This record gives sequence, structure tokens and C-alpha cells, in this order.
Amino acid sequence: MAVSTFLARFTPVRQRDVVSFVVSTNQVVFAYRDEQGHAQIDTLPVTQSDPWTAALQLLERHGITKTDVQLVLGHGLYQSLLIDEPGLSDEDKRAALPFKLKDFIADTPSDVVADGFSLPIANRFQAFVCHKLPLIQFSQALEKCQCRLILVSLEDVVLRHWTQLDKTEMVLSRDCHG
Repeated sequence: MAVSTFLARFTPVRQRDVVSFVVSTNQVVFAYRDEQGHAQIDTLPVTQSDPWTAALQLLERHGITKTDVQLVLGHGLYQSLLIDEPGLSDEDKRAALPFKLKDFIADTPSDVVADGFSLPIANRFQAFVCHKLPLIQFSQALEKCQCRLILVSLEDVVLRHWTQLDKTEMVLSRDCHG
């Protein structure tokens, strides 16, 4: 066994840092932990550019490279639909769900990405749809900074995690402009 291979077994693999974006149609919020472990938050309004360009500007402003990126899509960047339970397995859902939703959306199924979850009442399914191309382009731009997109979630889903399932609660949220 070579010495380098032997040492590689005992050298801890450094985990990549994680940064988070909340991207909406009017602003981008960027959060990460600095070297001292302090939370850093920065925002950039979306004025003349698209939100994806603003997100990349924040990444560049803070000199972030070689990190994993978590993305939360804000209202206006996705559609939320309540439909009958599509009866798809988890494996088939990613490929078939856009075609099940084609009558409810204006875009072609090949231009969107869709996901969702079953609701416990009335055999219903909460579906979410967003355009695929901006996500692909953002992911490719991140790769140029040696970053990778590891998670895409939605504002509605993230806000839902603030409450307990067995409680009746309401979460009110507002950004700095609304």
C-alpha cells in the first residue's frame, strides 16, 4: 500500500461549507457562517437584473467558492397547485408529474420541474411547478465558482416546517419591502 493511500484513510475529509439563498422576484437574501461561526446575512434588491444574477453577485461580493448551495424559491418563481392524488410512485413522480399537470400550467411539461406531496385529507396532492431552465443556468453558473447546488426548496414548504403538524398555527411572514 502506498503511503499516500495509507494516509488518506486517516485524513479526515473536510466537509464543504454551505450557503443559503432565498430568491424571490424582488430581492435575494444570502446567508452563511463565516470562519468564526457567526451568521452573515446580506440582501440585494432585484431591480434591473433577474434574481439569478443578483444571487451570483452576492456570491461574488462575499468571495464564496467551493461551497454547497441551498436554494429556497420565493413566491413568483413557482406555482402551487392542489390536484387529485396522481397515484405515482416516488420513482415515477419526478418524470411523470409534469405531464400530469400539463392541463393546469401554460408551459410544456419538458420546460418545468415538478414535485409535491400527498395531503392527508380528501385524497389530494399538493404540487409545485417551476421553470427548469433558470435552475439549470444557475447551477451551471455556480459550477464555474466551484460551487454546487445541493437543495432546492420552496418558501411555502420551508414556512410549513416552522409549525408542528398536530397543531393549528399560522405563520405570518413579510420581507423588508412588503
